[in-house]
Amino acid sequence: MTSVGLALELWRVRRRERRAAETFREMQNTMHAFAESFESSAIAARGHESAQRLAPVRRFDLYLFDENIRVREVWSSGGAAAPVLDDVHPRLRETIQSDLLDRLTATETSRSFAPLQLQEPGRGRRKFHLPLFSGSRAIGYWELEFDAPLSRSGVERLRGLYRALTDAVYAEENFRLAARDVLSNLFLRRYFDGRLAGEISRSSRYGHALAVAVFDLDHFKDVNDAHGHSAGDEVIRAFGSRLQSALRAQDISARRGGEEFAAYFPETDADTARKVCERVRRHVADRPVVAGDVAISMTVSAGIAAWRPGDSADAVLARADAALYRAKESGRNRSIVAEPDAE
Repeated sequence: MTSVGLALELWRVRRRERRAAETFREMQNTMHAFAESFESSAIAARGHESAQRLAPVRRFDLYLFDENIRVREVWSSGGAAAPVLDDVHPRLRETIQSDLLDRLTATETSRSFAPLQLQEPGRGRRKFHLPLFSGSRAIGYWELEFDAPLSRSGVERLRGLYRALTDAVYAEENFRLAARDVLSNLFLRRYFDGRLAGEISRSSRYGHALAVAVFDLDHFKDVNDAHGHSAGDEVIRAFGSRLQSALRAQDISARRGGEEFAAYFPETDADTARKVCERVRRHVADRPVVAGDVAISMTVSAGIAAWRPGDSADAVLARADAALYRAKESGRNRSIVAEPDAE
């Protein structure tokens, strides 16, 4: 080999090394980002953002399953915009047939699953159907479509992204089971109270605003009496989904028990929090909840209070509860901010 040829080959080797190093750093950053994502919204956003680095995304759908392989959440995007929670998706609560997932996977052992479309060599694919497995149990399903076919290296990077997203979904599922109410998919009261106490400490340290809201479904007992507890469960489930979709990413919500719920709004005053609560109220009032063959119209009342320096979590929640009582007494289906003298 001539000196020119040797120099060219050395340049090619170094270029491959640089590309490998860049890919490795990219995957490290992706893994770290997913490791910090315990919310399904964050996982969907990370997955979409990482997929966009491979090629422009035309369609992104992330289905998350419950323990019975029913679809509990769908996060969708039709392009470059971040995925949003689709609480009216036709496949919500649909049980996914295991034979469909089996057709899309390659099985090396009884507990080893991998998507066929990431195992097949070659290039030229732009649509991917990717079941997510933890061991032998399906925990989700990921559909991706790019504007252009992925190269061989793009498929390799997608394979690494798939593993990171699968691990994040598995971690989110465990976290959800430990810290979330099974029916509403909102945080449990104990977890919420701890997060609120931490947010109060942060607001006290930095002088940030903080608002708290409590919600109560109007005439919920009438739903159980008229349609049965299974219909009441469906109303709770629907409200949890609508509350989550109406709140902002930084807001934290919980089921306090029964038909009572709460949320807090970091760096937000009471008037702004009321606007968010009004969005929640409209989401509930505008669409009946379908339970079997019955469409159930529902409304919700909300009370909002601003945190004051020196307040404990119990103190600000008590003022929000007092505002909720006023909303109930004033005719329900409204959001009321705690009175100035109570503030």
